[in-house]
Amino acid sequence: MTDEKDTPLREPDIFSRGSIQLTFDLIRKEQPSLAMSLQNILNSEPLPKLPGQPDNKHSDHFKVSLEPRQVRSIVECITKVVEAPLTDKNAGMLVVGKTLLNDWWDLAHMMLENKE
Repeated sequence: MTDEKDTPLREPDIFSRGSIQLTFDLIRKEQPSLAMSLQNILNSEPLPKLPGQPDNKHSDHFKVSLEPRQVRSIVECITKVVEAPLTDKNAGMLVVGKTLLNDWWDLAHMMLENKE
């Protein structure tokens, strides 16, 4: 049996359509050109589906190839959202934002490891 961590969808540079779309939504006002890069990823061909994976666009995953400075900008933008004062309006976004931030941090760490 294949360990879940060994599947390609668990790699730090593989993001779901939903994660990329949420990142786009969070950064588009502050970083419109970077948001456009994310939109271009969403408009590209998704990775092949794994056996048993639903055949719909909501289960799409993409390999994210960005420059380190772009990943840094994404992390900075999402950090601002996560660190914003907590209100009823953004309480749900806090949890989602932290998870998304962890995904981008994982990509940043992978990029640093590959650079050394």
